[in-house]
Amino acid sequence: MWREARLAFTDSLAALDCSVVPAHPWIHGLGQQTDNGAYLSPVNAIHYLAERLAGTGGNTDVVIMMVTGQTHENFMKGLN
Repeated sequence: MWREARLAFTDSLAALDCSVVPAHPWIHGLGQQTDNGAYLSPVNAIHYLAERLAGTGGNTDVVIMMVTGQTHENFMKGLN
């Protein structure tokens, strides 16, 4: 079940290297445009990210966070 949550990291978290690999409905060929706006299903997002991350090589830890919004503006506000 999806739910809204706020995540925070403590100051005691060890330093780490990370990258952001976006998957959103405004990527050409990934999302669907409907009368109600742009849409990207979680399943399609996972498949897209799996393809993008397949070439990283070695073992990696991956965290995926899903942010939703009714409009592009609402979506961008959800990232803050």
